[in-house]
Amino acid sequence: MTDQGPAPAQSPDVDASGVLIPQRGVLSRLVQIVGFIISLGLLGYCIWLVWSDPKLRESFERLAQVPWWQVAMLVLVSAATIALAGMVFRSVLRPVRRLSMIECIAVNGVCSALSYLPFKASLIFRVLHHRTRDGVPLLTIGAWMAATAGLILVSLAPPVVASLWRGEMDTLWWITTVGGTIALAALACGMARLLSGDAGLAMILRWSDATRVPLVGRFVRSQSFLRLHSATRMAGDPGVVARVIALRSIDLALAAARFYFAAKFAGVEMSVEQSVLAGATYFFIQGAAPTGVAGVREAGSSFVLGAELLPVILIVSAVDAVANLSMGLLGAARLGLIGPRHAEPSKAIHAGTPISAPNPDQGTIADAGGNTVR
Repeated sequence: MTDQGPAPAQSPDVDASGVLIPQRGVLSRLVQIVGFIISLGLLGYCIWLVWSDPKLRESFERLAQVPWWQVAMLVLVSAATIALAGMVFRSVLRPVRRLSMIECIAVNGVCSALSYLPFKASLIFRVLHHRTRDGVPLLTIGAWMAATAGLILVSLAPPVVASLWRGEMDTLWWITTVGGTIALAALACGMARLLSGDAGLAMILRWSDATRVPLVGRFVRSQSFLRLHSATRMAGDPGVVARVIALRSIDLALAAARFYFAAKFAGVEMSVEQSVLAGATYFFIQGAAPTGVAGVREAGSSFVLGAELLPVILIVSAVDAVANLSMGLLGAARLGLIGPRHAEPSKAIHAGTPISAPNPDQGTIADAGGNTVR
């Protein structure tokens, strides 16, 4: 079934190239601006708490006594987590579209730098870049983001639960972490595989017909749903799931190491288990921050982890800022956003190479009466 309707240029929600332009009302903009100001206020409050408490200030000031190369190593660890996140995004989309790994890391670097701004600037940049430069359909990007978020949750939930439950890395911690991750990954992959492909679409179509709601049936038969359905192909690929779990495990280990050594620099006692929990908590709050990560991330992490760890959190945040801005500049240069531009972004791998296997954007499926829906 081919798309029918007005040309993109005639719609107020898309530009001439067919790219969706976010439409925000005055109230939405106001909420974002006020939220951003509150976030900066929270960051200032966290800094004031540390500075006004002699013991906490002493912990933070210990950073000045740390050799520069150790601080630089901590910055490199933060930069490595940005690169790993870019590799995760690339791995998830691979069954549908093959993108350059360097480009994906560069995009994630820019997004990390933009994460301090309100209006979800980092998400908007990611969507616009992959839509315009790589030609990934908008709804496929939505499916991609959803599949990535789900697999990240699968990799993070077991170690967080184990750390909260056990409080130490004993045998039960390892069983819960490793066993829970494998079980959740197998469950997610199995369910996605069940719903993927023509057989999965036919099953969903039967369910939609059973609802006897015409709107549901029309949506399931639409081009839009078929692109959203590509999430099942991404999350249902065992190789993708295995790579994402491996990359996220390395990322969590680096995040924990960052907190562990930052605590050492500050002279604060922090166990490995606390470091794992701190790294996961910091990541969750950072991803959920609606108006920029600064302030909300520090205040939220200190609320969960305890005010005594606030100097450690601020050290990690400062290190992150250096890494994010550095990777942002390098990424922007690689993408041609600053400095000399590439003469031709012409390689197929850069434009987003479709995989030769059946694509969610191709193929047909018929309803119960034998009518072709695409």
